[in-house]
Amino acid sequence: MKFIKLTRILDTPTEEAENRYIEFQKKIYLDSEGLMEEPTDEDGRTAKWYKNLNIPVPKELQKPNESKEYTFEFKREDYDRNYSEFLCNLSRIEGFDALEDGTTLVCYPNDFEIIVKENIEEIEKLINKL
Repeated sequence: MKFIKLTRILDTPTEEAENRYIEFQKKIYLDSEGLMEEPTDEDGRTAKWYKNLNIPVPKELQKPNESKEYTFEFKREDYDRNYSEFLCNLSRIEGFDALEDGTTLVCYPNDFEIIVKENIEEIEKLINKL
């Protein structure tokens, strides 16, 4: 077995990003369960109040019939980047894939992948030294 030492990159969400995502999930849950606070007009009346009195509900209080689409996006600044040394067993590697940012994806047969700091040329030099 032949090993080379690489630098693994692990991006983890910041605490702030995790909290924003948790709040996003709560909103979806509350909305799907109908537990969100009902919208009100300038006098504090809800759509239910209008319906109970057989008065047409103002448009701003009407719920749309189509289902809502929710999206949440993590940005680069939502992650903390951590590095660790990684001994790569070359006999278990399926291949290396160069990424646009100069890092490299280490690919295993079972679709497991690790991103490393070294570029393809640096990895090739390490392998050729063996």
